[in-house]
Amino acid sequence: MRFTIITPTLQRSSLVRACNSVDRQSFSDWQHIVMVDRVKLDHALLAGIHHPQRSIIKCTVPHHNYGNTCRHNAWELATGDYCLMLDDDNYLTDDKIIEDIAANLEDSPHWALFPILRRGKLFFHEPPGLKVTDTANVVVRREIARWPDILEYAADARWIEGLKAYPHKSLPDFRPIVDMPVQSKGRSNANRWDIREKAARTWRDIGMLYSKRGSTQL
Repeated sequence: MRFTIITPTLQRSSLVRACNSVDRQSFSDWQHIVMVDRVKLDHALLAGIHHPQRSIIKCTVPHHNYGNTCRHNAWELATGDYCLMLDDDNYLTDDKIIEDIAANLEDSPHWALFPILRRGKLFFHEPPGLKVTDTANVVVRREIARWPDILEYAADARWIEGLKAYPHKSLPDFRPIVDMPVQSKGRSNANRWDIREKAARTWRDIGMLYSKRGSTQL
């Protein structure tokens, strides 16, 4: 059994922790696809996550659509029997988690529902559905794991709803598979992140301008 882990990234520093949690796995048959949704690559950051089983792929055009196109395109490159979605600010909870997931998928379900941690609290709901299931709860066979290529923030909900057409295996007593220390709450938080990032870039540009003029920013 082989697993593909898909990580869209804005090149946040938390990407290093996400990748380290994959690299430490006792289960060795995995593929990690990191899709960079930015024009400029942070070479220092990306050099720190090099691994022979990891592909780092730059989207030719930044999409700014909450990772939707990145996840969609990554599926095209997936070689695993099962796929997991691991955002760049989340991480696998322990070193044996994929090994133990594999042991619970020997009956080859279409997809499986596992507990996760969100802001330190257990997050799991049966039956799965809108607002009660996160993409990180799901381990899904590659052939049905394709992400919808849409702009909307709620693409994850559409993805989950599509999976409900297939029978699934529920493991409510399994330990959490992913830790989500920061959980955004909808489009407003996503927009605030974009605004903060744009503001930071603006101040960096202003700083460079003052520097060229022989001055420093206030």
